[in-house]
Amino acid sequence: MAKENRSPKDGLPGRSTSPHPATIQPKERPRQAAPTRTPHPATVLQRQNPPSLAAKMPHAATVAQPKARHAARGIPPEALVALRKACGVIQAASNGPFDPYRPMSFFRDETTSNIRGRNDSGVVFGGTVQRPARSFAGEEAAQFLRHLSTYFFYYANHFLAKGDAEVEAMYTNDRILISANNPKTMEQLYQQLVKEPTLLDAIRTIPSTSSDRRGARVVDRFQDEMMSPDLTEDVQFLAQSLAMVPVRESVEQITIRNAVPKTDVLVEPHYREKLILVSGLGVHAEQKLLLVLTKSRLPKTTPVLIRGKKRPCFGCWLCLYFVADVMGYNLNYNTRPGKSWTNSIDGLKAIIDRALDIDVPKQLMRAWGDKVIRQYEANKIRSHVSTVYGTGAEDPGFDSESDDDLDSYS
Repeated sequence: MAKENRSPKDGLPGRSTSPHPATIQPKERPRQAAPTRTPHPATVLQRQNPPSLAAKMPHAATVAQPKARHAARGIPPEALVALRKACGVIQAASNGPFDPYRPMSFFRDETTSNIRGRNDSGVVFGGTVQRPARSFAGEEAAQFLRHLSTYFFYYANHFLAKGDAEVEAMYTNDRILISANNPKTMEQLYQQLVKEPTLLDAIRTIPSTSSDRRGARVVDRFQDEMMSPDLTEDVQFLAQSLAMVPVRESVEQITIRNAVPKTDVLVEPHYREKLILVSGLGVHAEQKLLLVLTKSRLPKTTPVLIRGKKRPCFGCWLCLYFVADVMGYNLNYNTRPGKSWTNSIDGLKAIIDRALDIDVPKQLMRAWGDKVIRQYEANKIRSHVSTVYGTGAEDPGFDSESDDDLDSYS
């Protein structure tokens, strides 16, 4: 067999292009199929994953393998991988640097709804639990923040024509903060409120709740509370006192840019005993409030209360849980998550960034993520919905109804 030598411009000089004799198979010998190699389990995806799902998965070396017992118990392996990503517990590569949110695109693809403008368009994560009316005895402060959030939800949607999805309130260190999902809602709300002499003049206005009878009951209840002499909670007294003061003295508006609040409103004396409207960022309302909290100098032992018109979605619940359980804030929040939306999962990134900034140990974050996964495996993480969910009646996004609301406004 003739041999050729490549010239220097063709490759290495003097190197033969002919194969080694040991690699040449006789022509009369039938070709054999290459033997099937069994890859190491740690380098492959679970075979249960359908091809369309596997195509969305990151490289196998970057994920932790769900155990076979998960599938046996009816827990989809891909759900555990998604939850690990959402909790920020995946290594960027084998023995590589810790990257607590790489990547979230898989979870996004699996939980995004293309339906916009519908409160029931999110995706159920872990099954649904319907929440009937319950007593809020002993939780009057939390109930008041729900009423306040509901009132301003309807006020903004009616008078500003915002069509916003949620309003949330936070009470801590003698100040009340409220925020909305839409980045501009609170900024425009401030411009509307300063047209009134006092907050009470604005609150006397009855916003339209359309056909939502429960919303109408809550709006009435909030207006009664703002003028009632029989209040017991500090946050109620603060709201009443703010309502009597000129709006430009009682209300402040701040904007969060690039996940950084304009100023430390939770400790600066100027913002004490104020209603603070938080705008900016395209994240859910709870996450704006959490950024204000975690980027402040407020001592972690200071009580912080967060409630809104609706229960926290799954992504916001993860953020609230993380801030309380990992970052150590004295946070009182609704521990029953609702359904899941894309940008609420993405919003977890800014919270984890803040934890890394203040040197929260990465192993603590991993341990927390593992704990959350165990809770999911034990069927303790599910989507909680109101009793009207799926019926088309009222607003299915409401938090649990309260018995005393029903008694007072039957």
